[in-house]
Amino acid sequence: MNGNTMPIIWLDTEVHNTEDNAELKKKLKDLTQSLTVFDDEEQCEKHIRQLALSEQVIFIVSGSFGSIAIPNLHGLVQVKAVGMGHIYQQQKEFGKAAEAFNSAVEQSVKINSEDSLHRIQLFENLSAVYYNGSDLRKAVDCLKNALEIAEKYFNASDPEIARLAAATYYVADLMEDERYKDVMYLIKRCDALL
Repeated sequence: MNGNTMPIIWLDTEVHNTEDNAELKKKLKDLTQSLTVFDDEEQCEKHIRQLALSEQVIFIVSGSFGSIAIPNLHGLVQVKAVGMGHIYQQQKEFGKAAEAFNSAVEQSVKINSEDSLHRIQLFENLSAVYYNGSDLRKAVDCLKNALEIAEKYFNASDPEIARLAAATYYVADLMEDERYKDVMYLIKRCDALL
């Protein structure tokens, strides 16, 4: 997908050490053109503090760093959303990405409820994470949220509303199609063989 969402900064002691985290990095790179990862809290904090005040990021912190990093960075204007996830090995990578990103989306919505375009974009990106993880119900829910916001923000004849409605109905239609489950099974099996 590699959308135009805000840059994501991910802080995790094991960010470079596990196969699951390598897969998660791939998934997060599909969400943004800018993913920066850190395994050192001080380097991460220094990096965020050096960002321009006008630059905003989604900050995902995993593991034990949450209790250290969040109080130190709380309130910085550069940090638009904070997602804190304790990412465990036994969880599926899509679930991990979705959980962390969902937390960031929820926090972002609370922080900046006036930025409708940003909220639409975040819900669309979260929908893509769920879609890629074959959780179509959650993907549809996110698209519905984006569509509801767009209906309030855009003129009724705006193509953005039609695009979001089409995406919502497309994914919803897949949920009803039994063939989709077979296709997703084959795709996952091929991915496992590669």
